[in-house]
Amino acid sequence: MDIAVAGVAVMVNLSSGDGKVEECRIGLGAVAPIPFRAKGAEELLQGKKPTEVLLEEVAQKAAAESSPVSDIRGSAAYRRQMVKVLTARALWMALGKTHPSE
Repeated sequence: MDIAVAGVAVMVNLSSGDGKVEECRIGLGAVAPIPFRAKGAEELLQGKKPTEVLLEEVAQKAAAESSPVSDIRGSAAYRRQMVKVLTARALWMALGKTHPSE
């Protein structure tokens, strides 16, 4: 049986005029009792132009919104870190770009 340690899904729509975020959704799974949207992280990005610094802030906020448990598959701290990393990567991918660390 496969069970996720952490899961992240991202959707971003940019304005064609100024490149600002018109709509953003960040879904997190396996890091809380039920899957949920990281609405605070979404709000950080809403109406702003995506920058490397901003995307890292959004990823950190998503991690802070998670409430994982420690179990045999990973500690709560590890899962929070994975949310941060996966959210940043997913945001970059959704924007059609490569994460700067890759």
